[in-house]
Amino acid sequence: MKLLTTSRRYTRLARDLDINAGKYLDGMPMTQLCAESYAYVLRVAGGQRSFGERAHHSQVGAAGGAER
Repeated sequence: MKLLTTSRRYTRLARDLDINAGKYLDGMPMTQLCAESYAYVLRVAGGQRSFGERAHHSQVGAAGGAER
C-alpha cells in the first residue's frame, strides 16, 4: 500500500496511491484519518487489491532473483 502526505500531490497521483495522509494537514482529525486508513488496510488484508496490485506494480522481489 502506498500513501502520500500532501493532498495536492495525492490528487495528481490518486490512481497510483491508496491513502491520502494529507487529509490531516487539510483539517481532518487524526482519529478519523486513522479510522479510514485502518478500514482500508483491513479491506486489503481481506483480499481487496491495492492500487499497486491492480496495476501489477511490485517493489518486493523473490529471494534469490530479480523480478523482470
